[in-house]
Amino acid sequence: MTKLSAVIAVLLVGTGLYTGAPLSSSEVSRTIAAAPSAEEIPVLAAAQHIPAETATTSGSVYAPAQIPAPVPSGSASADKPPADQPGTASESKQPAPSAPEKLADATTLEEAVAQWKQSLAKQKGFESWQKATWTSSTLGPGMHGWIVILKQGGSEVGYMVVHAASDGTLRLGEYGTGKYPLFSLNTLYKSLVQHELIDMSFSKFAESKELHGEKLYYNPLQAVWKVKLKSKTHLIDAKTGELLPVREAVLPSEASSAENGNTKTASSHTIVERLDLPAFDPYEKLPWVKGKPLEIRSFAELKERIAEKQKITYVGFLYGYEVTVPLAVTGYHAWSKDGYVLLDQDGLRAVDYETLPSSSRFYR
Repeated sequence: MTKLSAVIAVLLVGTGLYTGAPLSSSEVSRTIAAAPSAEEIPVLAAAQHIPAETATTSGSVYAPAQIPAPVPSGSASADKPPADQPGTASESKQPAPSAPEKLADATTLEEAVAQWKQSLAKQKGFESWQKATWTSSTLGPGMHGWIVILKQGGSEVGYMVVHAASDGTLRLGEYGTGKYPLFSLNTLYKSLVQHELIDMSFSKFAESKELHGEKLYYNPLQAVWKVKLKSKTHLIDAKTGELLPVREAVLPSEASSAENGNTKTASSHTIVERLDLPAFDPYEKLPWVKGKPLEIRSFAELKERIAEKQKITYVGFLYGYEVTVPLAVTGYHAWSKDGYVLLDQDGLRAVDYETLPSSSRFYR
């Protein structure tokens, strides 16, 4: 594709006129310092992330649903996991740092990521983002978004999921910290090796793009790699690297929408309030087995429950209720217009409340 045609194609994405799969599956590494100019690439900037080391994942557990699926009680969106706690766990509720001065509204992926990165780096637990570089790669066909991986000192330290809305704006779907970011190539490699699906070095695997499969992001708890090996399709959880015991047929029919809510790139959108609670083992009491789900119909109601500082477990009944994923709720981030729930799953996950699967529930 010529440079002119590439620019035209990207403009179609930015204006919402393009509705098919991502324009290009090629991923070219780059950091913020080496980012293309806004004139050359307005929105679409895909980058390949090839880490130097092979990470390990801690074992979050997937299990068949043990109880009948609860009747939905008003949580948002379609079918419905923070924290690398520094030092000892503690409770804190405090106003967030103010927005950076003279921060212009972002119009490109580079500008948007730089803006969110700058804002989040001022938050407790995100300090490593201050000098972090980042790379990006497109999500799967029709998903109109990117996964952004942040690295500092050669190690992965976090991620963002960025969506392109039909009006041409970019939205922050979720973000997180820790050494096991969403869609880390390290995690995929380790999973494929552990399940004896491949036998090769990481460097060779990183160069073999056909082994990387498709990054499918339906909602925060249903994000998977779809990898085809030896005429068989494997679905691998994008956060934990676990091989999912489900068929492709039970995947959601569509991704959660980026149109409603989601933190935009306007400079006025910043974290105005946060509450951090210590992580805990969600399997300690199994409240979803015999207990009743909390009646929560909005982020405001969830904030009130979290503020009571009792242990709340968020339980995802996923993939047609074939998989149950319980996660500890460890706080919230209230942005100026959106709310993010903090969940503990191999590190911090801050997920937009509006994109949580409706088949999932909060328990206490």
